Amino acid sequence: MKVRDVMTSNVRYCEPTTNLAAAVAMMWEQNCGVLPTINDQGRVIGVITDRDICMAAATRSKLASEITVGDVISGNVYACSPGDDAEAALATMQLHQVRRLPVIGDDGSLQGILSLDDVVLHAKKTKGKTPPGISYGKAMDTLKAICVHRGTASTEQIQLSQQSREQLSGQTSEQPTEQMLQADRERSRVFRLKSDAQLKHEVLEELKWDTRVDETTIRVEVTDGMVTLAGTAPTYAAFRAAQTAAHRVAGVLDVVNDIQVKVPRTIARSDTDLAMAVRQALAWDVLVPEERIATTVSRGLITLEGTVDSLREREEAGQAVQRLSGVRGVRNKITVKPPKANRGDVRKAIEEALQRCAEYEAEHITVRVTNGKVTLTGRVGSGFEKRAIIETVSHAPGVKIIDDQLQIRAQREIVGTRAGKFRSRSGRSEASASR
Repeated sequence: MKVRDVMTSNVRYCEPTTNLAAAVAMMWEQNCGVLPTINDQGRVIGVITDRDICMAAATRSKLASEITVGDVISGNVYACSPGDDAEAALATMQLHQVRRLPVIGDDGSLQGILSLDDVVLHAKKTKGKTPPGISYGKAMDTLKAICVHRGTASTEQIQLSQQSREQLSGQTSEQPTEQMLQADRERSRVFRLKSDAQLKHEVLEELKWDTRVDETTIRVEVTDGMVTLAGTAPTYAAFRAAQTAAHRVAGVLDVVNDIQVKVPRTIARSDTDLAMAVRQALAWDVLVPEERIATTVSRGLITLEGTVDSLREREEAGQAVQRLSGVRGVRNKITVKPPKANRGDVRKAIEEALQRCAEYEAEHITVRVTNGKVTLTGRVGSGFEKRAIIETVSHAPGVKIIDDQLQIRAQREIVGTRAGKFRSRSGRSEASASR
């Protein structure tokens, strides 16, 4: 049974600017105790409950009409998707001791609400065998986990997880079967939504954390999960580090890097000196065939040209020079001319490499190989995961170029683990170099 089969659709919602008095009125009219909160783009950014309203009214010394929903919600909410298995949603409720889950589409839009009431109304009696839907026992296990005192919740939830395992396998076993492990992976999928304001705060904190970046010279703006960086950086290495730091924050969809590199006079170099440093950096790097690479330096901008055997060598050449002092930018125009390789073998090697890497939580990744060009499509959990996947693919033999069409799930941070599912097929697509 899927969440869409159980959830309540056409639910009422509020906005961050809605005051608490109006929110209470909506709850009264709908006979409910929770309202999802959406932004101007129709995306869920949090939820507010009747308890939240009571606590705010009692502790803030203001009238309910003077407090807005945006002042109360935290911006974090556990949710599920319409296509999720209902039992996985119950596991989320158990794990985080919540009675309601907003149902969110892939674009972050509100699709409905799944409440424990919905679950109970759809539960079925067990008559000596596993029912096709949700059993009374599973509904009761969920309620029990929610009601457990938070100080002892961890132990109780472990016990419930073990009970679920035994029911799935039909026996008590010390060694978990693949079916049990798969069920655990399904149950551990949890989404936590983030508002633009929270993403901005976390990006700023990540910039402060990165010792390569002076966050005081950088401005951050966030719109619908897209981060724009502006300001100045003293080196090209700091320019790249700020961009990487923003991508590390879960929930960030895209990064626009408008930072200007302004090299201080103390580390500025003439183009002649910089050209000599570039040649030395390439010559000393054991991963770069420097004799096949030509360089041009103009006003601190380095252009790399030539041919190499692999996409990884191309990337290594760019990385070898980008951290030199005096560099304002790097243009990597190196062409990859790999030895001939069978398209099917290349695709198989990539899929096996992705499957080996347990830290990748990508789902439904499609790998297409056409004349040395690898096209990647599907959804991933973060920009960090996306770049890690692209780096893995760059090691594959016979790859000239990567067409990166991977998308980051909107406003979501994946917590826990998820089983990767990879699909492959041959085909064509427009070329787009990955940098």
